[in-house]
Amino acid sequence: MKSKIILFGLISLLITSCQHKFNKTPIVKIEAMYMRYACGEWNDDMKVLAVSDTTFNHLLNTEVDPLFITGKEELSDLFYLNISEEFGFKYRLIGYLDANKSSGCEDRIPKFWIEKIEMLNGNKFKMAE
Repeated sequence: MKSKIILFGLISLLITSCQHKFNKTPIVKIEAMYMRYACGEWNDDMKVLAVSDTTFNHLLNTEVDPLFITGKEELSDLFYLNISEEFGFKYRLIGYLDANKSSGCEDRIPKFWIEKIEMLNGNKFKMAE
């Protein structure tokens, strides 16, 4: 049973990686803020505050739905684990925008696939307690 779960995880990761490769979406860094309770406690949408590439300026002051390329979907617990006194719920996400998929409160917010997440104060982002 355990081997089936691991195999499923590896296949999911491979499919996600291939989707990125075929979509040829460029990697971008965004600074975004977790929108606590935007439309319910379950929601982990983030408001984009800055982008590293002007091609993505259309994202400024809009929301994205962050997901790890590994498949981890529920990020709100991680945001609370990594809150900082200096920056609150603001983080730097490195990844790519999936223009073909949307979700979020109104089911029209683009998904942002996270390859790496960083704290703005330079501390390491904790993935577990």
